Amino acid sequence: RAAARSKGLTELLELCDAVRDGVMVDLGVRVEDRNLADGQGSLWKLDDPQVLRKELEEKRQKQREAAQKKRKNKLQKLEKDLAKWEGVAAVEPEKMFFNDERYGQFDEAGLPTALKNGDPLPKKQQKNAVKEMDKAKAARKQLQEKPGGPEAFLEDLRKEIAALQVE
Repeated sequence: RAAARSKGLTELLELCDAVRDGVMVDLGVRVEDRNLADGQGSLWKLDDPQVLRKELEEKRQKQREAAQKKRKNKLQKLEKDLAKWEGVAAVEPEKMFFNDERYGQFDEAGLPTALKNGDPLPKKQQKNAVKEMDKAKAARKQLQEKPGGPEAFLEDLRKEIAALQVE
C-alpha cells in the first residue's frame, strides 16, 4: 500500500478498495488497516456480512454528506465573492459618494466636502471618506488585474456557481 502510494499507482489502490469493500464484505471478512509505518500488514477478521454491509453503507453515507457539505461551503464562498466583485464593478470609486444623500458638495476627486445642508464635512468624516475611496480604488484595481479582465472573471464565477448548483 505504501509503495503503491509513493509510486502513484492509484489504480491499484482503487482495485484493492473494490475487493475489500465488495468481495470481502460479501464473504464476511473484515479487513482492517493497521499502522503501515511499523511494517504491520492489514488485519483480517471474520464477521457477519450483514453487519459489514451496514457499516460500509454508513461509511459511504458519511462520505456523501461530507462531499455535499464541502460543495455547499464552496458555493456559499463563490456567491459571496461574486456579490463582492459585482459591487466593486458596479460603481467607480470616483462616483461612489454621489448617490449618498448625506452629502451635498464634492471635490474634483469625488470626495464629499459638505453635508447636504451646506455645513462643511467634519474632519473625521473626511478621513473616513478618503479611507473608503482608497479601499474602493484598491479593490477596483485588483478586479482590473484579474486574468481575462473583470467581465471574464465575473462570468467565470457565475459559471462555476451554476456548475455547483447543478451537482
